[in-house]
Amino acid sequence: MQFSTKEIVISLLIAAASITAPIIYQEYSHISGLEFRIESSSSLIPADPLLSDFLITYQGKPIKSLTRMDCTFLNSGNVPIIPDDIIDEPIIRIPKDSKIISVILLNKYPRNLYAQFPINISQNEIKLKFSLLNPGDYIKLAIYLNRSSNELPTIAARIKGIREINIINNIQKDIQKSEKSGNIYEAFITAIKYIGVMLILIIILFGGKETLEFHRAKNLLKKNPNLLDNFDNFSQFKNFIDINLAALGPDQRKKLLYKEIRDAEGDFSKENKIKLISAINNALNTTSPTSEGLFIFGIVVLIIVTYAYWPIF
Repeated sequence: MQFSTKEIVISLLIAAASITAPIIYQEYSHISGLEFRIESSSSLIPADPLLSDFLITYQGKPIKSLTRMDCTFLNSGNVPIIPDDIIDEPIIRIPKDSKIISVILLNKYPRNLYAQFPINISQNEIKLKFSLLNPGDYIKLAIYLNRSSNELPTIAARIKGIREINIINNIQKDIQKSEKSGNIYEAFITAIKYIGVMLILIIILFGGKETLEFHRAKNLLKKNPNLLDNFDNFSQFKNFIDINLAALGPDQRKKLLYKEIRDAEGDFSKENKIKLISAINNALNTTSPTSEGLFIFGIVVLIIVTYAYWPIF
């Protein structure tokens, strides 16, 4: 059974799509993510000798040092987080060498977002409560501590689809520039991935098409050794060679068939035709197409990429 070039290309496209579609689906759909961004930390009581004689209190308790840390809790994925997804609510744990004095809501998006943040003074923890967090929704807090710490806060939660909450330290950085830079970097990486996949598909399609044509010609000649005798003139002969032996590549064809093709072009006699047929059979039976290596290479690379991004084994 013979297949047309169109059927071969369509089959290869379907095969490539069946492999790459799960990769793209896995990477770009239903991604859950949460980020806890530490945006700034600053001392509100300067270390001035004169201040040591002042008594500063908060709710009746003396304060000798006061640090404000601004943090943002953000849904960085592309799917909403609903109450049924939350097993254990997020808890911000402050290092033991700092004590929580107070927490103030600075901003939230959207404005009607339900957000509560009760403090557990004895455990030095802040619990974040919310009813729904859509992609891009955030809660921005100012956490007031009795002193600064060399350690960063930690945050833990048990939420469906999220292994851990990413902690991003943006202290002394412009958060908007950081986000913009990160978006450009992610877009660049995404473009590189798509270009790489497209190159692999082109290699597979190109190599597969010529390789299939090569083996098809080989099988045709094997089943019908006198097939080439049916050609009445050299142009028909040359057309068959150009189409079915393209996978050999110009160098291999020149090496294996140049003399016979040249002689047959000048004199398409029975003798020269027999020599050319013999040379073609020898080329088909003793060599492998150049494009076959590209085809195998593309398949191997595609399998590796598939395994890396969509483990199926």
